Amino acid sequence: MPYLSREDVDIWWHEEGEGDAILLINGLSSPSDTWFRLTPHLRPHFRVLMFDNRGVGRTGVPEGPYSVAAMAADAAAVLEAADASSAHVLGLSMGGFIAQELTLNEPDRVRSLVLASTHVGIPHAAGADPAVAAILAKAAQLPTRERMVVLEPLLYAEGTSRADIQLDHDVRESRPTDESGYLNQLLGTSTWERLADLKQIDVPTLVLHGALDRLVPPMYARVLVDAIPSARLELLEGAGHEIFTDRENDAARAVIEFFSDVSRSDAVEVEVNKF
Repeated sequence: MPYLSREDVDIWWHEEGEGDAILLINGLSSPSDTWFRLTPHLRPHFRVLMFDNRGVGRTGVPEGPYSVAAMAADAAAVLEAADASSAHVLGLSMGGFIAQELTLNEPDRVRSLVLASTHVGIPHAAGADPAVAAILAKAAQLPTRERMVVLEPLLYAEGTSRADIQLDHDVRESRPTDESGYLNQLLGTSTWERLADLKQIDVPTLVLHGALDRLVPPMYARVLVDAIPSARLELLEGAGHEIFTDRENDAARAVIEFFSDVSRSDAVEVEVNKF
């Protein structure tokens, strides 16, 4: 299994499929195994790059907290190790913070952007539900299985099947994140914000969000769309925060169609520029 060495941690990464590169950046405490619902949809069309953020999965747990800038530099290092000069980038939840930071810091690395179930930073979450903050704090003190049970009401729509939720739990528990990794990510991302800088993002951007997301209510998705000049919003009805569980096929379709459209547009532009 491939690793890349950074100053303070060895980052585990993996690739599958062929075609234009997509980099998947995961959310809080989630190992790359949790992309298991999306990657089968992507593999026939794209070269899929994924990695375990610092603090989770097969990547080490260095001293924290882990800043978003550090995790974005990890993501850029994955692209370098994979010899991908640029990629479509999908950031989910906390991974959306990392994806925004990566795009701002290394714009030539990012061809297009999907920001899923995310927002512009906790400092701008005015009026956030204090009960949500209390649940997140409680979860930081628990091992993986208990943590996910406590977080369930924030992550899934009420109609999500028990079997689907249980499968998600089983996958997470097979690669558990300890309390240190979870807390280092949570603390490191709690003060992040680049709202004033988002107007600099000029790549095609899709903001993909569940209409029933309780952890990150849809109003915050609209703030993202307003902040990024090239962004458009797609709301998935019946989906909570875990959109790739609640609406797997529809969420995957939206991602594939968006990235494919950008790839086709880029190819046409290359052909035109030859003449």
